[in-house]
Amino acid sequence: MRQCGIHLLRPGMVLAKPLYDKGFRMLLSEGVTLTDRYIRRIKAYRFPYIYIHEEGTEEVVATDLVDISSRKEVYTVFQQYIPNEEKSKTVKKTVQQTAAYKSAKSGRIWMMKRAADSFIHGLLGSTAKLYYPNVSMATDANFNHAVDVASLAILIGFKFHYTQDEMNRLAQAAFLHDIGKASHIADFEDVHALDRTEEQQKTYELHPEQGAALLEEDYSTDPRILMAIHQHHERQDGSGFPEKLTGSGKPPFMERKSPGQIFRLAEIIAIADYYDNLIKGMVTKSFITPLQAVEMIIQKTPSWFNPYVTEAAISVINILPIGSNVIVEDCRMLNLVHYRGVVSKINLVCLGRPQVVLLYDDHRKKLPEPIYFDFGQDSTARLIYTVDL
Repeated sequence: MRQCGIHLLRPGMVLAKPLYDKGFRMLLSEGVTLTDRYIRRIKAYRFPYIYIHEEGTEEVVATDLVDISSRKEVYTVFQQYIPNEEKSKTVKKTVQQTAAYKSAKSGRIWMMKRAADSFIHGLLGSTAKLYYPNVSMATDANFNHAVDVASLAILIGFKFHYTQDEMNRLAQAAFLHDIGKASHIADFEDVHALDRTEEQQKTYELHPEQGAALLEEDYSTDPRILMAIHQHHERQDGSGFPEKLTGSGKPPFMERKSPGQIFRLAEIIAIADYYDNLIKGMVTKSFITPLQAVEMIIQKTPSWFNPYVTEAAISVINILPIGSNVIVEDCRMLNLVHYRGVVSKINLVCLGRPQVVLLYDDHRKKLPEPIYFDFGQDSTARLIYTVDL
């Protein structure tokens, strides 16, 4: 299997991974031969790319970090946190203070804790191990962002050997870090960050505070989760919002006490959030590869991001995931320069130099036979991620 951008889909291609709709129902199953009607349907759901079968990639298997059931569990709980404006108008404040109402809120927190715990265990047991966003579900963009940020944040948290309780707090905060946007999503949902008006930007910058305030209504919410949500847009140099806190530049260990400084979990979510926005085109309008996104994070360190968190993030972000398309920009085997292929196996020592099955020559002609090459043995090798083979 290999990745294929939806703008490159053609009838006759064979789907290599199933696709699901917002309700987690299967849209198309693996092995389906694409038709014009199927392609229109895929484009309507705005998948960035899908996985297709191609001769020579039979042994390439791209696995997901977390299975469908764990994601569905989070989605069910996530929807309960979306403010319902019409409902809130009809529920009187006196009613909201009843024992039944408080019990319902407490139950919602318990469900999120359970979902977070399930997600953490899913990541621990995953064979993928490294971070790369899942694209098989046509859920709303806000939920996809929440899950992807949580996935990366959890993997970073593992690097700091947090306790189970701390990992659970990190997961919950990451899942709900943008929940404050829900009340104003219509104000900037279809507006790119670079095109926001001054008023829209001010509204946008309210979401960390509003998210924390929303969750604070649940009396059982851990205050450390509230801090992480409230501070996930703060920056080390004090240029963030809403309070312009600064960072210490020290490792985000649990025992670190930093009154008046950015909370450790917020430092982790900040990088996960920024990285996900980069690769999904929310920061710049041009396409950003995983490698370019990592390079931009490095450029923003230590001014924006804690160096220790950046180092941990770089070690778990898979810049060339299995199934991704690559171009050989340079290597010792000069005859392979500009050849194109698909990543078949990750090199954990150097993520930028994986094993690749080369399928096309430097003139983009299909090779008579695939060439299997391990670039991990070549320190001069440089591979470029591409959507188009």
